[in-house]
Amino acid sequence: MDNVYNQLIRAVDLDNIFIQSCNSQRFHHSLLKSSQIDTNIQMTQRLEYYKDDFFATSAFFDIKAFEEDHEENLIFNIQFTFILEYRISGLNSELYNSEELQKALDQFVKNNVPVNVWPYGREFIAQITTRMGLPQLLIGTYKYFPQNDEVEE
Repeated sequence: MDNVYNQLIRAVDLDNIFIQSCNSQRFHHSLLKSSQIDTNIQMTQRLEYYKDDFFATSAFFDIKAFEEDHEENLIFNIQFTFILEYRISGLNSELYNSEELQKALDQFVKNNVPVNVWPYGREFIAQITTRMGLPQLLIGTYKYFPQNDEVEE
């Protein structure tokens, strides 16, 4: 499967990215003057659609900001979903719609979609916190650490 995954990486291009949905809510206006902000950022991604040379994925972000050391004092919550549309070109025609390609797509969604969408998510979070009347929230870069999929006994 690694060979198919490597072929997919070489053959895939990001065609389009857009926000499918967004919800934000701000709380506790007075906390900002005297406290630091901690954040909890969660992201999940999945394959939404695949046919022939096209596939689409989604990436869901859930950001909670709260008073430092006091998670019960929520300052804001932002949830949004990006849709990423990809085009495959130059892939061996025998691989299209194969089980091997499906497994490679699953691996791509797990490993590559977060790396592709993270800069867009960072920029969106920075903009929306400013629009909420808050200091711009800058989040760090995405860190991917490959894990061994083999089970150790």
